[in-house]
Amino acid sequence: MTSFAYGRIALYLAVLAVLALPLGVYIHKVMESVASPLSLLFRPVECAPMSWSAYTLRLIVFNAVGALFLYAIQRWQGWLPLNPAHFGGVSPDSAFNTAVSFASNTSWQSYAGETTLSYLTQMLGIKRQVIPRHEHRAAQAGSALPAAVHQQKRDDHPLHLHRHSFELRSLGAPIAAAQNPAAKSIRGIIKDVVLVGAQTQAEVEFTATNPGATLFHCHQQSHMDLGFMMLFNYA
Repeated sequence: MTSFAYGRIALYLAVLAVLALPLGVYIHKVMESVASPLSLLFRPVECAPMSWSAYTLRLIVFNAVGALFLYAIQRWQGWLPLNPAHFGGVSPDSAFNTAVSFASNTSWQSYAGETTLSYLTQMLGIKRQVIPRHEHRAAQAGSALPAAVHQQKRDDHPLHLHRHSFELRSLGAPIAAAQNPAAKSIRGIIKDVVLVGAQTQAEVEFTATNPGATLFHCHQQSHMDLGFMMLFNYA
């Protein structure tokens, strides 16, 4: 890790330490229905016990406002700051699809984020794509890069490679059968997404023919948030 990375971690911990006590006191007062200095500002959302219909209405309104904000920031990103690549506004259909997808926690993308969205859009709009941990791998242009994924958990991982297609080399070998692999040899199948099932493994290979930063990650948003991704970069 670089000194800049350590500095970011230190800053995060410092902000967390400063906010922990006042935020904890405020949350405790809200839960106990005790007024606080912030009640004047947040009373509309410091909700007392409510009916299911009131809760449903608030849930719908909250998500609708979030979707509208995300749609707007995508459409206007060409005129907004933190856009060093000078990306124009996202098309109406793609912006709507992304806004509804992230508001409903589907998190489905029909675009390559690093060639479509500005820094501001990704920070303020697609905030759930911010990854706390990830790995960097250097690559050489024109080289063939193999990757093996061993899934030891009891859930599935839809793995996606941005900006490239890869060749599936094997898929489905149970982890427990490593000494006697049962993987299917499926060379020749070209994809950019592969579903790795629970307690199985997959092997893929792609050729570094599109220079730049390339993301390889699980499409389950909670897994991405926990750092299930890798960044390849080559010139």
